[in-house]
Amino acid sequence: MAEKQHTKECKKQQKLARKQVMAYDKRFPNHCKTCDGWGYLPDDSSCLECLAKDRCPRCGQPFPKGLNKCPHCSFDLNNDRGRPDDSIECNCYINEEEDWD
Repeated sequence: MAEKQHTKECKKQQKLARKQVMAYDKRFPNHCKTCDGWGYLPDDSSCLECLAKDRCPRCGQPFPKGLNKCPHCSFDLNNDRGRPDDSIECNCYINEEEDWD
């Protein structure tokens, strides 16, 4: 049986995702590691490690209450995104006969 491999397109997308993460980490090394710079958690609650402590999720600098935009890095709570997701939805093996359950 041949070893399963990702398609060229999938490998390209994986490489792009890793590059985006590395670029974000380089630009914002002090981003909140708990929420990955988003300011909220997967359950939509505010992050207890940054926003609850009045810190910017992106740059880690003081983020005064009542503001929507960080005065240090311009992170906008209403519009900006945090650290990119380095995982991609891979469909390389979707047509395989093997049962993945």
